[in-house]
Amino acid sequence: MRQILHIDINSFFASCEQAVDETIRGKPIAVVSSLEGRNCILLAVSYEAKAYGIKRTMSLKHAQSLCQDLVLRVANHTMYQDFSDKFIKVLCEYAPIVENTSIDEAYLDMTGTERLYGDIKEFAKKIQNMIYDKLLLPSSIGIADNKCLAKMASDYKKPLGITEFYSANIKKQVWPLSVDTLWGVGSKTLGNLQKLGIYTIGDLAIFDKAQLKIYIGESSSEMLHKYANGIDNSKVISYDKNNAKSIGKEITFEEDITSRDIIKKELLLMSEKVATRLRKVGKKAKTVTLKIKYNNFTVITRSHTLEHGFNTTNSIYKTAVDLYIKQCINSMPIRLVGVQVSNIEKNDKEQMSLFTNIDDDKDERFEKSIDIIRQKYGYNIIKRNI
Repeated sequence: MRQILHIDINSFFASCEQAVDETIRGKPIAVVSSLEGRNCILLAVSYEAKAYGIKRTMSLKHAQSLCQDLVLRVANHTMYQDFSDKFIKVLCEYAPIVENTSIDEAYLDMTGTERLYGDIKEFAKKIQNMIYDKLLLPSSIGIADNKCLAKMASDYKKPLGITEFYSANIKKQVWPLSVDTLWGVGSKTLGNLQKLGIYTIGDLAIFDKAQLKIYIGESSSEMLHKYANGIDNSKVISYDKNNAKSIGKEITFEEDITSRDIIKKELLLMSEKVATRLRKVGKKAKTVTLKIKYNNFTVITRSHTLEHGFNTTNSIYKTAVDLYIKQCINSMPIRLVGVQVSNIEKNDKEQMSLFTNIDDDKDERFEKSIDIIRQKYGYNIIKRNI
């Protein structure tokens, strides 16, 4: 039997801020992109803030009306990436296979390590303690025999939970749970399922697949039906970041988003992170891919390939926004948005061709200067506006 762990750092951005500043530990805090402008949106909130009903993507004005003592911190993405790198480094010290799925999440495949580490739940507790002792970051861990159940298990109890979900016990452990706790069920899908009388994961697991397909589509019904029955054969895949074939970032919103401004702000933040990563490893890319997941769980991707390589925020952001506005936008609420670059090649100045864009070359030199300044004085010393 496989032994898969999913590790999720609790309220990652907020926890990083509390880790570096002991004066705000235990206090309600919110991380914002900027304190300027009227449409300031919360990027992350601590569990102390969540106790007041404050949620991520909520407006700052609304959040402060719920908690007058809310502590604010402007996002420091360089610091968060540093914490993320250290988090993965801790995991790689113990696990043979580590799949870093986002800045604050990872899967471990611990199959066959029982003789080395003993009981898997005791090992999970050891890893949880190690992450906190070394980084002061709280985490929740899910243990299962596949990735879907491990992800659901890590979400089951937060913060600082350790939960086991196994497919052999799915009828007792998972089927009684509300269907909206199943990985992949968004608000619109939930509404469609409830119209069919499906309220628990067990209801979905035994529901007629042909009828299910009519209401939520073939691909979604097939996938969700398998997940409800504890079936997920996907592998945990580790990779070398420096030799990755693609680099990307994505964000899943806690609430469905329809605002173009919010989507554009997130695209800018993700484009900057991806561009910074490209420059850090001395690479350029030629293709930008935009990913959008709607609240009915429909996923679309759109790509555009440029003639020349790029590693600047402007190139990635402008292409991503163009894809968003011209090809993807409609009235449907969005649950997830992501930016990825591929066709990655070594950034070799000697390989400049007739297709090299002089403006991009200037942008690259300029952004490398920004990288140096931020590394020395902190990420927030320089801010971008849409």
